[in-house]
Amino acid sequence: MLDGLRVASTRDVGVAIAFGLMGLLLRANGYPVIPLILGLILGPLAEENLLRSLELGHNSLGYFLGSPTAVVLWLVLIAAIAYLIRQSRARRRLDPERTNVDSPAGR
Repeated sequence: MLDGLRVASTRDVGVAIAFGLMGLLLRANGYPVIPLILGLILGPLAEENLLRSLELGHNSLGYFLGSPTAVVLWLVLIAAIAYLIRQSRARRRLDPERTNVDSPAGR
C-alpha cells in the first residue's frame, strides 16, 4: 500500500515541477500566467455546460437566442467586444511606437 502512495506522491511532485517550469517559461517570455490558470480551471466547466445546453436545445444554436433576456445579453457582449476593439485601434493610432512592444506576438 505504501508503494502506491509513494508513486502517487512522486508523480504529483513531478507534475508540480513541470507546471512550475512552464510558468517560469511563460513569465520569462512575457505571457501573463493568470489567464492561463483561469483557462485551465474554467475551460472544462465551460465546455461541460456548453454541451449540456446544446443537448437541452437539441443541438440548435437558436436555443441561445430563445428569450429576450438572452438576446439582450448577447447584444451587450457584442457591444463590449466592439468597444474594446475600437479602443485598441484608437490607442494604436495615437501611439504607433507602443504597438505590440509588450506582447509576446510583437517580438
